[in-house]
This record gives sequence, structure tokens and C-alpha cells, in this order.
Amino acid sequence: MPFLVLPLVTALVTPDAYGQMIILSTVMLLGTTVFGFGLDTSIFYAAHRGSSSNVAANFASAARLLLFAPIIAGVLFAALAMFGTFTFTGVEPLPLAISIFSSSIFVTGNVYATSIYRLRKSLIRYGVNIVGFSLVQQSTKLALITIGNDPVLAWSIGDLVGSIFVLIQSLPVLISSIRNSATSRRRILRLVKRGLPLVPSRIAQWTLQMSDRALVVGILGTAAGGIYGLAAQIGGLSGIFIIELCRFMLPHLARAGGEGVGTLWVRRALPIQFAASALLASGIAFSGPVLLGLFFHDSFKDGASLIPAFAASACIAGWFYSVTDFVGVTLGKTGRLWIFTVIGGIASVGINLAFLPRFGLIAAALGSVVSYGLMFLCGVLYAWKELQSYAAFTRTTLLYSIVVLASILASVPFASANNFVVAAIGLGLTVPSGVLVIAFHHRFNSKV
Repeated sequence: MPFLVLPLVTALVTPDAYGQMIILSTVMLLGTTVFGFGLDTSIFYAAHRGSSSNVAANFASAARLLLFAPIIAGVLFAALAMFGTFTFTGVEPLPLAISIFSSSIFVTGNVYATSIYRLRKSLIRYGVNIVGFSLVQQSTKLALITIGNDPVLAWSIGDLVGSIFVLIQSLPVLISSIRNSATSRRRILRLVKRGLPLVPSRIAQWTLQMSDRALVVGILGTAAGGIYGLAAQIGGLSGIFIIELCRFMLPHLARAGGEGVGTLWVRRALPIQFAASALLASGIAFSGPVLLGLFFHDSFKDGASLIPAFAASACIAGWFYSVTDFVGVTLGKTGRLWIFTVIGGIASVGINLAFLPRFGLIAAALGSVVSYGLMFLCGVLYAWKELQSYAAFTRTTLLYSIVVLASILASVPFASANNFVVAAIGLGLTVPSGVLVIAFHHRFNSKV
């Protein structure tokens, strides 16, 4: 839905206004990162440990905490934004405060409910939650931008309306869990203790994913930020599906943690995540520049050459999330994960500060590739012995993933809004082979 609306939105606003909207999106993502307190991982970790009554009590404790804590934190930070204590370059206080508060509402409605839906394999309810949010959010934004005269404020109100939809849809699950099982301060503290170490990691992930937008706006201006932000959204489109795939595999990894080293659940999950990340990223890397040329306003076409770099970043990010989900959910080790993302965040900021003024937007886009690469390397080295013990890699899927990533990066100099030849060759070589590799792996590893 966001991608379908983007051509209409960018036709109605200037790159300058869209650059401010991108800043609001970064704030929304930061809020969902902080206000969730890492409890999604704590919920999955607790899902297959102990008796059913113990699991239900842990779930109820998480629900009680999520019902109040994110909103309280959101109100506090929104107030700071309104009074100018918490600011972002080029954005007025009111839309900034609305986006911050929206993120806390979204966390309250989304984190617990979607975790339970995935564990119970309630795919329809999960889909209603995710798709419904996007549909309500984007349609509200488009309607308000069309009829109003302040597109930036309209953007933030769309976030708020979509978040309220998620909260209303998820409240029955939260309340039912709290009513049906006892909670305790000890259980809440235990969940927080496991989840909080992930917050610095996720803030660092935000720094890696979104701080480049803020730096582009600060150094090159909001118009450049708009061009960069649109290219990042198109190039990162595969990341939406990659993240959902990682979330879909979390119950497998949780079950592997309960069964131990001899299980095949990890071997079934991680290789598919690696190959699918590469497959999805290649589809966007080769088609994205052409799509930008066909469906978006000419003022944004300079961003076409950035799209393959963003797709490569999404691919490596998918690999990193696969490894860290394995470490956090299967092994139950969350204490050091923040170090990897801090390394990536520092690298991203450093690369942007050093090279963005001289080389322009391409420096920021390639900087994200380097940063995610460092994070992934750190994660693999940290969990190398355990990854081998659980047979997490297979030769075929690993080789395909590496070759596809190399082909995406090789296409960066040739990407443009009008280069249909590169798009056709790239898609023809990577997509059919990726489908075959994943199907082959699934066939021989589906019995667990």
C-alpha cells in the first residue's frame, strides 16, 4: 500500500515537503524501536519454555506492560517535541509531536497482538493488523494531502489514525490475556530484563537505517532529502517482505530453542531467509530504477541510481536479522547484540559525515551497504559455533545469496530510470534461479 500511494503523493508535493515527511517517518520508526522495550523477542523466547500456565502468565505480564508503558513514554516525548526540547531539522513541532505519540499507540496495539498471532499461526488476523494499518494510514495521508494545504501535518495525522486502528483492533487480545492469567512484578521485570538490552541495539539499527536521511537533510537540504528518501523507500521495498519473512520464521527458531541442538528447525528457516532476502532484493534492485522512471515525477528521477545500493542494504539486513533472531530467540542471548548495531550505526554516521559533502547521495547509499556488512560479519563471528552446531547454512543457498548480492552491487553504475536492458538481464538471471534454489532447499528440509 505505501508503495502504491507514493506516486500520487510525490506528484502532489515538492521534494522539499517530501523530505520533511521522510524525517517524520524516521521519528515514527525510532519511537516504535524505543517504546517496544524489546518485548517482542521476550515473548517469543518465553513461548516454548515452561508449562502452559507459566507461558500464559508471561504473556499476560507482557500485555499488562505494553498496555500502559509505551503510551506514557509517548506522551512524555511528544510534550518535549511540542516545547522544542526534542527537535528534528526542518520539521515543525506539531507534526513531530503527533508522529512521536503515534509510534507509542502503534507499539501498544502491534507488538503483543502480532507476536501472539504469529505464535498461534493466525495468519488472517495478523494480515488484518498489518494490512489494515497500512491501508488506513496511507488512505488518510492521501486524502488529507489532497484536500489540505499542509502536507507535512497531513502525513503525521495519517500515522496517528493508522496507529489508532491497530490499537482498537488489538485491544481484545491484550485485555483477554490480562484477564485470563495472573501477572506479577517479578515476571514483568524478567521480561523487561531480557528485552531492554535489545533497545540500544534497535536504536543503533534506527541510526543505521534512518540517520542518513537526517544527515542528508542537514547537509544537502530537504529537497535532496526528498529525492534520497524516495529512492530509499523504493530500494528498501524488499526489506518490508524480508522483515515479515524473518518474523514468520520466529516460531521455528523459538521451537528450536526448546528442542536443542539436534533439531532441524534452524536448518529449515535460516537458509530460506538468506536466499529469499537475496531474491527479493534482486527483484527491487533491477526493476526499481525503471519503476521510478515510469511512475514518479521527473523531479525525483535523480534517485534512480541509488536504488540498487538500497536493495543491497536490505538484503544484508535480512541476513543480519536472521542471525540475530537465531541468537536472541533460539539461544536466548540478547545482552551483546546491541554492540553489533552500534558498530554499524557509528560506521554509517562516520561515512556520511566524511563522504556525503564531497560525493553526494551515492555516498550515503553505499555507506548503508558497508554498515550492514559490518553488522552481519560481527553477528556471524559471534555465533559461528552455534550456527554450525544447528547446521544453519547450506552450500547452495549460501552460494546463490552471495552471487546475487555481488550482481546487485555490480549494477549500481548502470542503474538509471531508462535502462530497461539492465533490468531485464538482472531479473532474468536472479529471480528464476532463486525460486529454484528455495524450492530445492524446502523440498529436502521440510520434514522436521
